[in-house]
Amino acid sequence: MGKKALVLAGGGTRGSYQCGALAALLKLGETWDIITGTSIGALNGTLMVQHDYEAMMSMWQNLAQEQIYNGGVSLDLHLETLINEKNLIPSFFKNYFKEKGVDNEPFCHMVHKLYNPERFQKSDIDFGCITVKHLTQTPVYVDKKMMAEDGENYLIATASCFPAFPIHKFGGQEYVDGGYFDNMPIDYALRKGADEIIAVDLNQDPQHPNFIERPHINYILPLIDTGFILNFDHDTIDRNILCGYNDVMKRYDQLSGVKYSYEKQSTPGWFEQYFIDCLKLETRIHIASKLRGPSFLTDKLSQQQHRKVLSTAEFAYGIMDSLMDLCGANVARVYKFEEAEQLLLDSFADAFAEDYMLMPSLDIKEIAAYTKTLDQKGIVAKLVHQNLYPSHVIFSENIVLTTYPYEQAMADFITLMKLA
Repeated sequence: MGKKALVLAGGGTRGSYQCGALAALLKLGETWDIITGTSIGALNGTLMVQHDYEAMMSMWQNLAQEQIYNGGVSLDLHLETLINEKNLIPSFFKNYFKEKGVDNEPFCHMVHKLYNPERFQKSDIDFGCITVKHLTQTPVYVDKKMMAEDGENYLIATASCFPAFPIHKFGGQEYVDGGYFDNMPIDYALRKGADEIIAVDLNQDPQHPNFIERPHINYILPLIDTGFILNFDHDTIDRNILCGYNDVMKRYDQLSGVKYSYEKQSTPGWFEQYFIDCLKLETRIHIASKLRGPSFLTDKLSQQQHRKVLSTAEFAYGIMDSLMDLCGANVARVYKFEEAEQLLLDSFADAFAEDYMLMPSLDIKEIAAYTKTLDQKGIVAKLVHQNLYPSHVIFSENIVLTTYPYEQAMADFITLMKLA
């Protein structure tokens, strides 16, 4: 009988995305025989082994910095932090270098509270996580038997993201974060006998692209920026949870869309015409600009979605994603398609009018200077108007195809949506 594995990547507070993804998987009735994870993925995985999803949801809904480490400064170390919290920086770094990492005692306490050795060992789900021996940089494949002896220590070790967190020492060894070897242990799940895998990544750029679109592997990853690894802003955490949930529902064909999410519906009829129009546009782009390949739009969207082959719907929704971004749409919301359609049409409504403000009559150098004053949405709006009123030439064909090919594709989408 085959075995199904759940694999959970590491990534600090970005693990909130997994919380939402797991809620969706459970709602869909998914079960698994094996769970492997690294760092926060191992902690999320431990709670799933214990069948303690409510504890995981509570952890993420109530997470605060003081539950992970002591000290008043954020560990994102962005320039804004150095400026806004410069009074805290000297004491922070003094302690940081003295202790070889921040004081993560609160995190250790949280692990102690969440890890239930008896429930964990009685579970019918197998478990594995990875940590790394600090001195030799060799991986340690932790199994359920090892967890029985030192479960808390291994959960702390796999999440010891040195040098931000201190090296974890126990049993005469020094350990650091398992991410230094494999931050998403799909291979470990295969070693444990899995022949079907659900993998939940936390990076926009997949950590194991070699496992994407493989038979028997359902690779789920965010197309949003899930934030830096110690971001305790709850707007970000809540958004990650919702997006994780929605992304699983899209993968299981319960919602439509790619990055943005829409209530399930049949594909709009004009998507097919749009796809054909884009194939023609790609040829024009290639002829006008030898620097771009013959599949410029397809290649760009495939790269964004991490897919080798796109369906007609994935192609159109990919363009729609870019337009929704331009219009400041809420990526965590599930839209009715008609609502999203109206949002986009309203955003470009000015460009539909015949008396829309045209670009003044300028020479080539002045055109270049003028367009620098326009953002991408402004360029798209001009191209939408030019589509609707061909006599109102704003940009020449050559400028469009060599300088604004993707904007033209977005403008064509809005135009067809308007006329459909």
